[in-house]
Amino acid sequence: MWDIYCFLSGINASGGARAFYVQDYNTESVDAFANNLAAKLVATPVSGQLPSQEKLKPILAALINHYEDDNSDESALPKSYHSWCPEVVVIGKLTDGDHGIEFRICRHYDSVGGFEQMLSDDGTWVQNNTTVSAAVTNRPATFMDRRCWAYLQTWLSVPLTPGRDFYLDFWDVVERSFDWTQPEALHATLDYGLMSTTWSQAQSWIVGEMCTDEQAFNLLCLDGAPNLSRGIIQGLRDKDLAPALLKDFQCWIWEQPDVWPTKPEAFKFDVPKLTTYSKDSHRFLMLPSELILEITSRFALYDLFNLASTSKAFRAYILSEPTLPMVLRNSVDRGTLEWIKPCALVDGEVQNANRALTTWVDPSKSVGDPLQNPSFPWLAFIRTCFVDSDSMKSRKRLWNITKQLEQFWIDFVTRRED
Repeated sequence: MWDIYCFLSGINASGGARAFYVQDYNTESVDAFANNLAAKLVATPVSGQLPSQEKLKPILAALINHYEDDNSDESALPKSYHSWCPEVVVIGKLTDGDHGIEFRICRHYDSVGGFEQMLSDDGTWVQNNTTVSAAVTNRPATFMDRRCWAYLQTWLSVPLTPGRDFYLDFWDVVERSFDWTQPEALHATLDYGLMSTTWSQAQSWIVGEMCTDEQAFNLLCLDGAPNLSRGIIQGLRDKDLAPALLKDFQCWIWEQPDVWPTKPEAFKFDVPKLTTYSKDSHRFLMLPSELILEITSRFALYDLFNLASTSKAFRAYILSEPTLPMVLRNSVDRGTLEWIKPCALVDGEVQNANRALTTWVDPSKSVGDPLQNPSFPWLAFIRTCFVDSDSMKSRKRLWNITKQLEQFWIDFVTRRED
């Protein structure tokens, strides 16, 4: 049932992947899988020099074995990858009888579709089992990580019912827009990005009980395991290779808490040489600067650069100084890059983000909010968020899912008013 998955992130409450195989784990199966995977790696073109297949086999076998020690070796994963669900928000029909829709903050997943403790009105945790799974209770309910709930409240731009709790409006949309009785792992109408389940439709294992070696290679490891190859070439081994393995096998990844990238050591505070433009080179550019900035700030970054490629006039304008930094700053403040901005509803997130963001600012000009600092290198920073930061890419995925829900929400309200 979808209600045992975090509605926003799509992560199962039990987390994962904590093991490689769910059954038939033995030395022979690991050796065979490692040998087949090694053969695939050496047969796939990659930038750099991989070891031979014979030398790759023990490297990969050691990595697989990290997941199989008592089926729960969390040391095989970096903390941010295996840590999950410290506190969740649960919404739905949580008790029998006519109690309406309830809202609870819970923790300690019980492995059978519910949570063991609930936050009481006086701020203390009490034992009170809250079952979420409709397969157990036959009552509709859903849950999400408490941070995800904060992101929804911050990022959604939707019509709300005056004087009504946010969670009640949210539940109206969810209950009527998604079929909670269907057994699919996730909402078929929401695109959860590249974060797909394993072949067995379970997140606890990288391969899973219904996946043969050939299926694992062909269905999960679609493009030759480039992350594994790069990691091995860089000298990573054992648990340090775990993130690469998860990426190549399209396993669920959850960064907790989000980590904003810091300035690379080799980074220089050089201002890029941007172009100049003439306002009379295009009619659109004759509009007031404030209006142009407001329009372009609402473009997705990809669309913005597509616009820049349509004519010399637009290219000169978009890549000009100070237009490009201003567009990016506005997009983060209230546009399509808002997911980069820390969320004030998440405890400690603003402080943690600002510590990292301050490293990007010229120390001689570091005053106040780093994102409002004139010396902030927007282009370099945003490139790092899109390309080099797993945590920011995970955050962007949550933003994209939120925007899909936003459209469902608006459509629901429109239909109700009609």
